[in-house]
This record gives sequence, structure tokens and C-alpha cells, in this order.
Amino acid sequence: MKKDWIRTLLVEPIALRQPVVLQRKKLDAVPLYCVPLAYSSALVLVALYTDFQLDGYQVVRLRDISGIQADARTHFHERILAAEQVQPLMVSPDLSIADFPSLLAELYARDIPVIVQSDSGGILLGPIAKAGKNKLRVRYIDAEGRADTEVTRIAYEDIASVCFGTRYLDMVTRYATFSDTEDPEDPDTPDETETPEDAREPENPHAMGPMDAAQEADAETADAGTPDGETTHRLAQEKLRVEAARLAALWKGRT
Repeated sequence: MKKDWIRTLLVEPIALRQPVVLQRKKLDAVPLYCVPLAYSSALVLVALYTDFQLDGYQVVRLRDISGIQADARTHFHERILAAEQVQPLMVSPDLSIADFPSLLAELYARDIPVIVQSDSGGILLGPIAKAGKNKLRVRYIDAEGRADTEVTRIAYEDIASVCFGTRYLDMVTRYATFSDTEDPEDPDTPDETETPEDAREPENPHAMGPMDAAQEADAETADAGTPDGETTHRLAQEKLRVEAARLAALWKGRT
């Protein structure tokens, strides 16, 4: 019943290209000012605008929408967008929005980077490395413009929204630094069908920020205890003994 109610509220804004505010309270997401363009049984496609200019698209789950509003601000935005002839540019792109796997497969085929938000609030920004059967793989780009050498997997069922075509996303992807990465088509690469625990990866390790692979490798090497590490440890112990003897001598001289 809720989905039918949301679809009913979407009909007029879609027909008239009217700005609205989408509320997604279950996700604790900020209100989304946008222009709805189309919907399916599961997803809603909206146009985004920044400084009253078209600035990409976002696809959200229909079930997450808790309300659709038009207020004084959206009416003012509508007047500006109409006067500046921006509304005619807000047309639905030729992409499937039947579900996230279909949408992301088409974006991958067209080499379009994405910003993916998970249910937990994690963000993945970067080019799609592979749109698999059950999971999406993304080359995550951090805030310093460095792309991870390994892909990050996220299950389609855990995706809350997908954003693409924004100026920010296009610029970040264009100027990011990319280095060699694993081949997502390599059959030896762990895939969705594998079940061993050692073949599984976190669904989204970037929910709290990217992990530095170099630091992780250094930590593992230190824990393993190489011969160089043992020599360094002995030298440190010897220095401590010498320093202790020196301090003891000084203390004895004072007493």
C-alpha cells in the first residue's frame, strides 16, 4: 500500500518536471531536493540540480521513501528552473531502472562512474570494475584522489542508492590516480559463488574510510618477525642495558 501511495504522489511531479523533497527517514538521510523523472516497481530515478543547473542523476529505492513534499522553496526553485530553461533538459536517460543489477550493468557497459550508498551509510565512489551476478565491484577513490589497487565488493541487496553523472563525480574520476589492480575477469579472483571464509571480503570496507593496504602489509611483516626485525630488537635491548648502567653509575655517584 505504501508503494502505491508513493507512486501516486510521483505522477504529477514527473509529468510537470516539478522539484520536490524526498524524505527517507528509515535511512536517516538528509532530505533530497530533486526532480522525479521515472519509477519502476522497485526504484525511482530523479534528476539532481546544483546552482539551478542539471547536475546528474540518482536512483533510490521506492521502499525507502517515507514522504514527498512540495514547499515554498521547491516552488521558488521551479520558477527559476523554468525561467532558465533547465526543466526541458531534465529527461530520463535511456537506462533500465527495473532493479540495481540491471542499472549497474548498463552503467558498467558505458563506463560511467558511480557513487553508491549502502544501507549502513557507507559510500563507494569510483568506476565500476565489474557488475557481477550478486555483487558490484568498484575501484574506490579516496578524498586525496587515490584509487584503491583492489576492488571493493558490495551486494546489490545492500545498496540504498546510486548516483551518476554529477560534475563532482566526473572530475574526481578524471583526475584520480590509478595504479595496477587485480583483473575482475580473472577466474582465480574470489567471486560471488565462493564460500570459504578466507575468500570472503567485507561488503564495504569504506563505510568508515579506506584502509591503507601498505600499512596493513607493514603490520603483517612486523608481526611475522623477520631476521632484520630480530637484529633491531637485540640492538634496542643492548642500548637499554647500557643506558641503565649509565644511570646507575650516576645515581651511585650522587649517594
